[in-house]
Amino acid sequence: MAPVKDKHFLPEIWALFSLGSLWVVIRFAVRIRTFGLYSLQIDDGFAFIALFCWAVIIAGINCTYYTATNIDYKPDEVWALTPDQVKGVEWGSKFYIITLYAYIAMVFSLKAIVIILYQRLAFGSWQKKLLKFTIVLCICGFIATTLMLSLMCLPYSRRFQVQPLPDNKCTASSTFFIVLSCLNATTDLLLLAIPVPLLWTLKIPLHKRIVVFVLLSSGIFVMAACITRVSLTVVPNITVRIIARWGARELSTAMVAVNSASLRPSK
Repeated sequence: MAPVKDKHFLPEIWALFSLGSLWVVIRFAVRIRTFGLYSLQIDDGFAFIALFCWAVIIAGINCTYYTATNIDYKPDEVWALTPDQVKGVEWGSKFYIITLYAYIAMVFSLKAIVIILYQRLAFGSWQKKLLKFTIVLCICGFIATTLMLSLMCLPYSRRFQVQPLPDNKCTASSTFFIVLSCLNATTDLLLLAIPVPLLWTLKIPLHKRIVVFVLLSSGIFVMAACITRVSLTVVPNITVRIIARWGARELSTAMVAVNSASLRPSK
């Protein structure tokens, strides 16, 4: 049956959305005030894409909270639904699929912002090589996860089928989430590893080192939230709400961490 309404769920989701969005707005305010509107760069474009995807994800989560999806029902339960309820679940399932595409685009847009930031810094040769490898891995990861999401359940209409319910690969596919999360965590780990030596080699004040350390720690939390979310997809009775809650926590933290670097912009 559809999950019981949770009065704390939507307030948490919208609070996380507000926090993440606020950091992007501050980012643009700082950069426009410092350099002007026409001096925005490609990483600002990726920030806008991330913000747009973030809005799509939260809107989708809000819709699926009220409609539920085909993930939230057992095979025998869907036959007790009225035609109007079936239509609502179909729409909810479509919204859920849209949020998955938006999630992929947002995750790799945030990684692109970090990569562009790194390209402006003075790194050693091994760090430059590691950065190039990470870029290739991110591009391949984006293409692979998008194709996997699009092709793992055919015909595509089965993704939002309700009566009868499609098999697991068309709804809450643990394989998809495992692949996506492994790529996400691996590239995050690589991006975190690249600047670590700078903490000890650069002559910067202690308080700035602490700020960088906090940002790196937030990246570790993002990976932890990602791993937690994917581990929950393999447990029985998984619901979209569980996936959404941990996904929102992960993305909100990532938005703050990634965009904080632009609060003291440099070209």
